Amino acid sequence: LRVVILMAEKICMLSSKGGCGKTTTSLIFSKILAACNKKVLLIDCDPATHGASCFLCDHVKNITDKENVCFINDIIQKSSVDDNAYRYIGRNADDVSKIMQISDVYFIPCDICEIIDAPIVVYTGLIKHLVTKYLDSKFDYIIFDCQAGYNHLSNELSEISDVLIFAAEDDTISKTATDLIKGRLGNSIIKKKNYQFINKCVYKDNDSQSNSDKDSKIFHNLSPIYHNDDIRNYFNEDAFVKLAIKDGYYLFKDFIEVAKQCIASSKDDIEALQIDIERDIEEIQRAQKEEKNNKIQRLLFLGFFAILLLILMLIGIFVPPSDAEAIALLT
Repeated sequence: LRVVILMAEKICMLSSKGGCGKTTTSLIFSKILAACNKKVLLIDCDPATHGASCFLCDHVKNITDKENVCFINDIIQKSSVDDNAYRYIGRNADDVSKIMQISDVYFIPCDICEIIDAPIVVYTGLIKHLVTKYLDSKFDYIIFDCQAGYNHLSNELSEISDVLIFAAEDDTISKTATDLIKGRLGNSIIKKKNYQFINKCVYKDNDSQSNSDKDSKIFHNLSPIYHNDDIRNYFNEDAFVKLAIKDGYYLFKDFIEVAKQCIASSKDDIEALQIDIERDIEEIQRAQKEEKNNKIQRLLFLGFFAILLLILMLIGIFVPPSDAEAIALLT
């Protein structure tokens, strides 16, 4: 009897500089996959700005059962010199592996800013150890939201990831910096699925990818995501918990198209989700149109009735009564 343990597909989100929409994309991708009934773990791996953790900070602070929730700094602080963090994880695997769930997505915050004595190498090692030893078989997808630019953490996580996705903006600095990161990652990008997309595009005839990547067999260019201020306004902290991809479908349609292209293992599921959403939207629009038509018909009927009543009143005022009606009125 041979037991096959399925491992999570690990997606590493990278960007050449801050503000490219990497964290927003990570959050939306996690919701798209969760809407496809996938078990998704999002890990904030940005020790510089920890954007996802800040975005979800109130939910992190409101976790009451913190003893049974995975916080990396807690692991480091609870482990002593004699009993290092790796042994602590091994002895407390059941508790450490309990991940907080925010809505339909599991989440590990980045709280390295609270660790005074722990270098980034220790933090990186613990993330890799947790994922490869304890979490890999518990999730369908693990998404690493990495720090912008190149650093030790993003380099190590890209090595254990199955898919690398580079987010960039349509400007020379972003494209040049992206090429530099690719060069520094080196062997980490070999034999992996590597993708790149341009975010916040402002015109449709966009030709944003660098010339060196147009015929590349290593990197695949994804559909661009066009700029929309409504995404930032819609996608606030409360929206992540309440967010249903159907409700903001037209805002996130570009993200869904990109997800279909780079998450091939769930392409059919995402397409099925998209078809269901569009069918539901069409039914809602059809019902709204019918209600609108019914309302117009009711207004027309009331208008016709009011006009008819007015005509009858005018006839009663201006038409002289007959002799019999006059005699009846006098008597």
